[in-house]
Parts: sequence; structure tokens; C-alpha cells
Amino acid sequence: MQPFISYCARLFVILILAGTAAKAQAPALFAEGNRLYEQQRFTDAAAKYQQLIDSGYQVADLYFNAGNAYYKSNQTGMAVYSFEKALRLQPGDEATERNLAIANQKVGSNVETLPLLFFERWWLQWQQLHTPAGWANWSIAWGWIFSALIIAFFFFPVPGKNTSAGRSWWWVSSCSATSPWPRGRTINRSTVPTPS
Repeated sequence: MQPFISYCARLFVILILAGTAAKAQAPALFAEGNRLYEQQRFTDAAAKYQQLIDSGYQVADLYFNAGNAYYKSNQTGMAVYSFEKALRLQPGDEATERNLAIANQKVGSNVETLPLLFFERWWLQWQQLHTPAGWANWSIAWGWIFSALIIAFFFFPVPGKNTSAGRSWWWVSSCSATSPWPRGRTINRSTVPTPS
């Protein structure tokens, strides 16, 4: 039993020393990240801050510094993420809110819209047809098409008919079947010679 207690005590001391060394390493990494930031080596500073974040540190100042380093190294997406995490840990911080607004403006100006696929364009055009303006446009277009067809039907010649006036004369003559005037040719009796 004695060796087991001795083993547990040694393990406990080793874990405490490892935890203390890790905690001592954190301020050193943070200070090194700050030194790199002051030397304008922003990418390296961001990497040091990210190393601390990955090891489990959740401190608003760490995320704030990481956001600044990411922003200066043109990694705007990570900067926005870091500033939002800093605001979540320390709500209402004016410097973090200001830097987040600046980073969001930079992101907003770089957004490019993707072109629509062919079926998306077709769907949007189809939807435009069913608006009041679309119905009005289609009504006008069909009105003009119908008028043009009526004009073509009545005033252009019919194939197979030997009429110079075209369908209009054919239509007028066919409508005369229902008119009260006699059909066919009328003969004026006064001009016809009488047989002798």
C-alpha cells in the first residue's frame, strides 16, 4: 500500500508542476505575441495568440489582441470572429465594438455576389411575369399580336383564291349571303338587247 501512496503523491506533484509550467508559459506567449505585434509582425503575433486560444484560454483581452493582429495581417474573417468572441466575454467594451465595426466594414466592401444559375434566372423571370406589371405587359403584347393577325387575315390574299382585294373582298362577298340583297350577278334589263 505504501508504494501506491508514494506513486500517487509523485503523480500529484508532477501534475501540479506541469500545470504551473503551463500557466507560466501562457503569460510568456501573450507577452511574445504583444512584442511581435509591436514589431509589426502581425501574422506571427496572430499565430502566438491563436496558440493560446487553442490551448483553452478564454480571455477577452486575448481575443481582442488576436482580432487586431488578424485585422492587420488582412485576415478579416478571423478578426471579426475574434472581436465577436471578445465581446461575448466582455460585453459593452467600446474599443472592441469599434474594431468590430471597422472589420465588418472591410468585409462588407469585399463581398461579391455570385452569378445566378440558369434555372434561378428562369425562375425569377417567371415570377416577374405574374406580377401586376407582368400581366399588363402580356395583355398589351397579346393585344398587338391579335390585332396584327386580324389585319393579316382580312387584308392579305388567300392562297388559291384569284381575288385582287384578298380576304376582305371574300369576307364581304361571303357575308352578303345573309344580306337582303340578291346574290350573284344582277342583270340590268334595259341594256340587254331583245331578240328580234
